[in-house]
Amino acid sequence: MNTFSNPQSRTDFWRAQVTAADAAAMSSARFCKENDLNYSQFMYWRQKLQAPLTSAPEKKASGFVKVEPSLGPLGSGLSVSLPSGMQIHGIDSTNVILVRQLLDWAL
Repeated sequence: MNTFSNPQSRTDFWRAQVTAADAAAMSSARFCKENDLNYSQFMYWRQKLQAPLTSAPEKKASGFVKVEPSLGPLGSGLSVSLPSGMQIHGIDSTNVILVRQLLDWAL
């Protein structure tokens, strides 16, 4: 069993073991057995050391788009402006199915 004087030496030890295992041409289980390491501890440290340094989760798009009403010179009906720059004007109850198909195609 390994004893460590401080947390940094423990981290350094496991970092060296993970690096050696990555360089070895064998499975992690075999590496642990041949080096007298606890497999569960090894896998814990491998995951911990390979985790991204930032703990903040990546922000994902919500799928919602801000809609702002505007009265434009394009006549009656709704207008949609997509982030790609595509704009659809004159949306009303007679063409809403076509607009849906266009949006499915564009997105």
